[in-house]
Amino acid sequence: MANHPNPCRVRGVLYPSQTAAARALGVTKTTVGMALNRGAIDTIGLGKNSTLRTPIRVGGKSYRSQYEAASAHGIGYSNFKYLVHKAKLAGRGGKLPTPFGLLEVPL
Repeated sequence: MANHPNPCRVRGVLYPSQTAAARALGVTKTTVGMALNRGAIDTIGLGKNSTLRTPIRVGGKSYRSQYEAASAHGIGYSNFKYLVHKAKLAGRGGKLPTPFGLLEVPL
């Protein structure tokens, strides 16, 4: 089976793979994968129970968190996290057009 790297962005730094991110941040690859699944990738390596929130803009309106934005637009949190992840990797400066407006996430 071929190894396909899964690039990920953590606090503005794009790593070629989850393994590379884990090595650079001093955590395990499992920690990186779990953080991606939770939508908390920017909190890894900061210590237990980090309260860092990533502000986000959707359709020109600012929200304090991904959960708040997802709730305001009536979509599931996990679906919204996927869109945020997609926006970060899209190569358009963290911007992604969506049916509910332009999604802008800090890189």
